[in-house]
Amino acid sequence: MRVALRVEVYSLRGLRDGIPRLMRLFSDYQVRASFFFPFGRDLGGLMPLRSWRARRHVGARAALYGTLLPAPALMHESVRLMRLAHQNGHDVGLFGGAPAVWQQRLANAPADWT
Repeated sequence: MRVALRVEVYSLRGLRDGIPRLMRLFSDYQVRASFFFPFGRDLGGLMPLRSWRARRHVGARAALYGTLLPAPALMHESVRLMRLAHQNGHDVGLFGGAPAVWQQRLANAPADWT
């Protein structure tokens, strides 16, 4: 049986803490995955309900990014981790500059926009 793993990163904390941990875990078990990285900003605060639920995982500050706190750029951290993922044999891809904004607009977007 074959299984495909897709890892998407939406937050600064996910980049800094989650991705390195996953790469170590995958390395220990000789597992490969497809990692998708954002190049925009962490605008998690623009999705208050999701941010509130995820605050334990991403931190309380992340719930304020893009609203009361400046949204941190994810590009520099993404580039570093993309290189590391590629060196470790994983597939690497990009997705929307600001996933939170894209998801927020998706709910009311016309069919030709999606």
